[in-house]
Amino acid sequence: MANHTFVTGQFVRIGQKLANASDRVWAALIDLLVMYGGFTMIMSIIGMLVASDTYSESYFNSGPDYTNTMIVIVLVVLGPLVLFYPLWMERFFSGRTVGKMALGLRVVGSDGSTPSFSSSFFRWLFSLVEVFTGFGLVVILFTKDNQRFGDIAGDTYVVKVRKPYYGRSLSLNDFPPDYKPVFPQVVRLSQAQVNLIYKVYYLRDRYSEQLRLDLCNRICRFLEINVSGMTPYQFLGQINYDFKYYTAVS
Repeated sequence: MANHTFVTGQFVRIGQKLANASDRVWAALIDLLVMYGGFTMIMSIIGMLVASDTYSESYFNSGPDYTNTMIVIVLVVLGPLVLFYPLWMERFFSGRTVGKMALGLRVVGSDGSTPSFSSSFFRWLFSLVEVFTGFGLVVILFTKDNQRFGDIAGDTYVVKVRKPYYGRSLSLNDFPPDYKPVFPQVVRLSQAQVNLIYKVYYLRDRYSEQLRLDLCNRICRFLEINVSGMTPYQFLGQINYDFKYYTAVS
């Protein structure tokens, strides 16, 4: 299985295993089943509305007009929910759909973080052709990083997340020659504390942002530093990077 090293905006190296073609096919099949189930549910609801109107108009009191209104509501509310299923799942579940969760996969951006909306949109747009025709599998088999055209357009990768690893130790050659740590106070941190920072930094669930914020506040109090202009994700990444620098120097 191919590996890929992502470099964040803070030069933190993240090693990840790329998902192979087999994993992606199975994940896509599961997602197609979910979408098929969604469309089947919509058609069943419409069928029940039509049948109820045909055999028992008095049940709705308002006759065909009520039935037509309900059908429009079902199509407007549930239709986009099913059609855009991969897009909103990846946006609200940190790059994962039901199929990807089942196979232990996740979509990430070029820096290893959750993709932007535009990246997710390009993936969804191209999937309308690539996934439903099977052409995406052909592209995955012949690209270096197992990407389909939607991934290339959105600058995304699909990685394995069941057993993530956080990259190798760095030597001084991995740092710019004139690099100066942003937070020299990291020398007061223990390896166990940095390991915890690693875990929170790479979390990808609905509570990850709040956990990162809480951890940032604790670190700032412990190291007696003030931070501005950085997100919690960027701050933890910089702490990781600076700690690796001092580890390489020692």
